[in-house]
Amino acid sequence: MNKTNFGDYLNKSKSRKIYKIFDQNLKREFSYWQFRKLFKSYTWQSDVHELKVCTQNDGTIEQIWIDKANQFGVAVTWKDNSIIGFVMRPLINYDAIKNETTLKYAVPTTDCYEVFWGGDNELYNYHYLYPHQRYAIDLVIKENHKTYKNLGKVNADYFCFGKDIIAPANGTVEKVVNGVQDIDSKVKNQLASQRGVTTEKINNAQTATYTLTLNDGNKKVVNLKKNDDAKNSIDPSTIKQIQIVVK
Repeated sequence: MNKTNFGDYLNKSKSRKIYKIFDQNLKREFSYWQFRKLFKSYTWQSDVHELKVCTQNDGTIEQIWIDKANQFGVAVTWKDNSIIGFVMRPLINYDAIKNETTLKYAVPTTDCYEVFWGGDNELYNYHYLYPHQRYAIDLVIKENHKTYKNLGKVNADYFCFGKDIIAPANGTVEKVVNGVQDIDSKVKNQLASQRGVTTEKINNAQTATYTLTLNDGNKKVVNLKKNDDAKNSIDPSTIKQIQIVVK
């Protein structure tokens, strides 16, 4: 199937044709009749959709379709000719004008990057729902549609690692911290290498958490979808067990 034809099925509310393209794992999550009920409700409320984003990421293709009223959107993840990820939702629109700053910022790099997450709705940019992250952007460097070489298990495998980072604006350095352990990266690398769970699947999952059980018996639940520097301040030697849930 030509992936650009998906828009015809979406705009003409062809739920059965779309469901047939789902891969078997996705079909196990819900029946056709469950999907049809949700899909009909969605298309009844939304306007005609247009393809806004189409990008390749390590063997998958990500499409984002937004309706003309900018009120609803659909994110589709393709592998070969099957849909392996599907999200449809109303979009929350915040009034950006009230939050505009008079300061001018530059992109904090002299290299050529791709904006992986960034934009004014949660399908373009998962940061958007959180006020302190709303206009953040995630930058990556890709070669042959991949952000890393080898297995991507160590930082040096990633093409952006070691690149110069410059200040986005003039300012004063208040504090420098070294030696912070990136627990998130280790968890995500384990998910990718041992379970085949990619970052895209994590972001599209309803639940994506891991529970840190510490040596003293205390526990901390971490949301893989949210940035929380506090979780990386934990001394790895104090962690007894990590339990991961992505579904």
